[in-house]
Amino acid sequence: MNSLPTDLERMGQRKRHDMGRIPELWLAPATPGQPELPHLFHYQPALMFECQLQYRDVRAELIHSIEAIYTAWLPEGDEELAVDWSVPAVKTVSHDRLESAPRESIRPYQGHLRLTQRQMDQAQSDLIDYLVSRETLRLFYNPSLKRYSNLGEEREEFLQRILDEVRTQLQPHLKELARRLQLQVEQLREQPLPEDLPTEMAEELDSIRRQLISALENKMDALIMSGTDPTQPSLQIEHDIPIPHEIEGVQQELRQIEQEIFDDLHALLTEHLTRARECEEYEIRLQPTDIKILRRALLWIPVMTSAKAEPKPQPEDDGSDVERDPASC
Repeated sequence: MNSLPTDLERMGQRKRHDMGRIPELWLAPATPGQPELPHLFHYQPALMFECQLQYRDVRAELIHSIEAIYTAWLPEGDEELAVDWSVPAVKTVSHDRLESAPRESIRPYQGHLRLTQRQMDQAQSDLIDYLVSRETLRLFYNPSLKRYSNLGEEREEFLQRILDEVRTQLQPHLKELARRLQLQVEQLREQPLPEDLPTEMAEELDSIRRQLISALENKMDALIMSGTDPTQPSLQIEHDIPIPHEIEGVQQELRQIEQEIFDDLHALLTEHLTRARECEEYEIRLQPTDIKILRRALLWIPVMTSAKAEPKPQPEDDGSDVERDPASC
């Protein structure tokens, strides 16, 4: 019949381990309320480094600090083997799972362990090299406008913010275009009609001319102030009265004004909106001086005891979040 580890067994464990002054922590099982059956789990040694990472970038005007815990299995058998930080021993470690003493229901580590400060220093150096080469903070960047996304801002949010900014920058240009349109149509409106026309006909022609000019003004003003890229223009005459040949030239001049305003508006919007849509990924990397070690310790992680070593049925979900194959323990 299996029983819990005895005090003598635990004393023997401490004699087999030589850690000097290196702190030890014990990781609680991942699943709350998990049944702690005798010998279902045993402790396996790993290294834990708690770090503060500070990302700094002058161009993006960013200083951002995060704290993270990194773990890696302690190499077995050879003290000179390098720690592999690319394979975390535990996916995530929260502070509330770190315990200062082992649980009686979890079997002690049966091997011999010797861990020195020199090994910890080397593991720390390897971790810093790993973080410098792998860890990045990603932003979005508009190279034309030299704008950077805010921390946590999604790509679509960034693009919309830049587009809103560009539309604001466009307003003076659009107002100038509207002013130019107003000046041109006003000059056309004030052009005199032929002098030999009867008064009644002159008044009718002037009325038709003003309707044509107003139709263009309303259409182009709405188009300019909308700030959207226009489609091919066509002057819509909102009446059924045939245009007398005496003012056919007016209609032609209006079409010419419309085309000029259209071309200038299209060029203006194309330039600005194309610049607004530019978006690249921008990476901020760490320097060794950006990494501060807050705490380092030997971390005992509960792993499921293999069926071969301990012939007990294994649950479908043991709650352990370690990535090591239990059979290798």
